[in-house]
Amino acid sequence: MVERVRVLEGEGREGRVRFVLNHLCKPSLTTWPSPSPSLSRWNTALTRLGRDPAVYMKLSGSFNEFAPARTPASVPELLDALQPYVDRVFDAFGSRVLFGSDWPVCDVGGPVGESANWGLWVRVVEGLVGRRREAGGDVDGEAVWWRAGCEVYGIEGIGED
Repeated sequence: MVERVRVLEGEGREGRVRFVLNHLCKPSLTTWPSPSPSLSRWNTALTRLGRDPAVYMKLSGSFNEFAPARTPASVPELLDALQPYVDRVFDAFGSRVLFGSDWPVCDVGGPVGESANWGLWVRVVEGLVGRRREAGGDVDGEAVWWRAGCEVYGIEGIGED
């Protein structure tokens, strides 16, 4: 779809339409901790989409992607399960990765019960960003929490002194 829109935009008008992809582009987490064979398609899609500077990726929706397997319920388990996928997303999209809560769906399908999952997801994203930074990976926490969202949605003046 992104490529079709680019053709419709015409010569010299690339990037006018911005795209926000949700749920890490839905990698198959059902076989965690063993990677699924479908991940090669996911990796290919990330590579292609990540090349377009007008395509952004939301960190969202992961709790429900483990089904039918059990969704890990602790922050350390979730970090271990998601870090390889999130690292790949950061590699492909860089500073065009933004926080997404997936609320209220995360409260319905998340691992720790209604109304507690949103806070769990915030702690998981904090942990994913922190782990990547500690490992020497390129990550901009401010971009994740607010800057990428302001950029893609055209919001000005937030976070500026």
